[in-house]
Order: sequence, then C-alpha cells, then structure tokens
Amino acid sequence: MTAPAPRTTAAAVTPPVEGTVNEADAGAFYAAVADFCATAAGTAALHKGYFHGPEDPASLAEGADRLTRLAGDRLGLAPGDRLLDIGCGTGQPALLLAAETGCSVTGVDTSEALVRAARHRAAQTENAEAAAFHQGCVTALPFPADGFDQVLMVEVASHLPHGVLPCAKTRALAEAARVLRPGGRLLLADLVLLSRSGRQDGELTAAPSVHLATPEHHLELLDAAGFDVLHVDDLTERVRPTGHKTLQAIHQRRDRLLKAHGPAIAERMTVLVEQLAAADRHVGYHMITASVRD
Repeated sequence: MTAPAPRTTAAAVTPPVEGTVNEADAGAFYAAVADFCATAAGTAALHKGYFHGPEDPASLAEGADRLTRLAGDRLGLAPGDRLLDIGCGTGQPALLLAAETGCSVTGVDTSEALVRAARHRAAQTENAEAAAFHQGCVTALPFPADGFDQVLMVEVASHLPHGVLPCAKTRALAEAARVLRPGGRLLLADLVLLSRSGRQDGELTAAPSVHLATPEHHLELLDAAGFDVLHVDDLTERVRPTGHKTLQAIHQRRDRLLKAHGPAIAERMTVLVEQLAAADRHVGYHMITASVRD
C-alpha cells in the first residue's frame, strides 16, 4: 500500500511587491494550495490540462497528463536523457516523464515543502533512483554548466517580472541555457498575453507575482538568452476548458474541500480560477520548444 504524501504546509503568503522577483512568494503560494488542488482536481500536477474542446469528457488529471506528455514529445525525451524540471512542484509531471520515456529527472523548486513532497512521491515509485529533487532559485540554479539534455519550464516564467532590470525572465532563461549541453532543448509552456493593452496582470490578484508577457516578448527573451526557437504550439483553445472543469470540481467537492483545507484556501482558489476564466478573452497559452545555440 502506497503511503500518503506529506501535507505541504507553508508560511502565510505575502502579497507581491511590484518590481521584485517574488519566487519565494510564488513557491509559498503553491505549497499552500498544493493539497487543495490535488483534492479538487484529482492530480498533483499544478498546471493546465490539454483538452479537445469544451465537451471533452477527460478529467483534469487526464488533461494535465496529456499536456505533460506533449511536452515530453516536443523535447524528444529518450532513455538515458537528463531532464531538468524547473518549478517541479510536487514532482508528478517529472516522474510521469521518467516512467514513460526512461529519462532521468532532476527537479528544482523554490518551495522546500514542495520539494519534500516530490521526494516522498519519488520514493513510492519503481524508478526512484532515476529522480532527484532540490530546493533552489530559478535565476541561480544550483547545477553545473552543460549538465542536462533537456529543460522543462511549465508555468514558471509567468511568475517572473520582466518590466524592471535585471529582468528575472532573462536571468532564468540564461540559467536554463547555462545548464543545458550545447544543442540541448528547452520546453517553455505558459500563459501569454494576446494583447499588450489592458490590465491583464492586475486581474489575476489571487496568485502572487503574476507577470504575463506577449508571445513576441517570449521569443525575444529566448533569442537574447541564446536559444533558437524550433516550434511554437498555440494551445489556447486546448487548455481553455481547464478553468470551467476546475470550477466545476471545486463546487462538486466544496464540502470536502472546506473540511480538509479550510475556508480561506477554498475561497482564494475559487477566486483565482474565476479570475483566470474571466481573463480568457485576452490570455492565451503557448508551448515553445527551443534549442540552445552551440
């Protein structure tokens, strides 16, 4: 019988301060809500899902795994490859890719609580020796140069400021390039602004340190960090059902969620999902595959 994962307790989440790299705030937020998300969505993956339309009957867990598998396909993962998952959370996506492709995975996250949960999850798998999880900063990775064949960044860049210097997004991508071997691949999947106008960041107040960029800005940042873009998937319509399905799951499991996690977390997560749904008209989702220049 598999032992239950430890609860991811965290300190209170402080509000974001404009112009700072609030990695700690974002990490604390996800640590605080990880158990809630697992209860509501039925998966430990803390990212969007891939669906074939609003009527797709797939669960949130199935959708999240589809997105993870698409990322693995784009990276061309194979047995023996060394994958770094930046912003690994509780480790579910990385461990899925390790189990299904034969790659070895290293995960890094700013949250000590999430890293502990990832290590516990890895210990319950048959290929625990193929996975390692570390606490660290995305803008100063605790790894040597040229140590990985692929890097995965799912919904990480959107928490890094880009309107002030030094640009945290640029620093994070430069770190990804540094730890990749020459010709190694990066997979960047994230929310994007479909227009430069409007107050899109300000509409997502329920999560800390939200700093969305346009698709064009992402491409500019990748080029400046030393990457050549290989492929861009516009997944906006594929991930859009995630919001409705999540709201539906929260309402269906509300009593259980309130009892297990309390009204404060339940209310905050409901507000966040509602904000994301309301932002659909000007927020998209792109998956970018790039290779670091030799």
